[in-house]
Amino acid sequence: NEKKFVGSEHDIRDGFIHLCTSSQVGQIISKYFKAVRDLYLIEFEFQESEIKLKFETSSSEEKYPHFYGPLLFEDVVSSRKIQLN
Repeated sequence: NEKKFVGSEHDIRDGFIHLCTSSQVGQIISKYFKAVRDLYLIEFEFQESEIKLKFETSSSEEKYPHFYGPLLFEDVVSSRKIQLN
């Protein structure tokens, strides 16, 4: 019985889970999550499921990772709460 994350309402509507690379975290937090109190940064390591990970160009012409399928909790490498100022 694997635990998995199927995504937010926004992810489900778009058909994939929106992710970002480590270099994109700051801009994503300031654009979408600055009002969120309990925000966690989760790092995944993909193995067999890599085929479901695609880098696609956004409306801002930047490439973002999109994951097509549920994320398995067993693929979590690390997680930490982010303190926003």
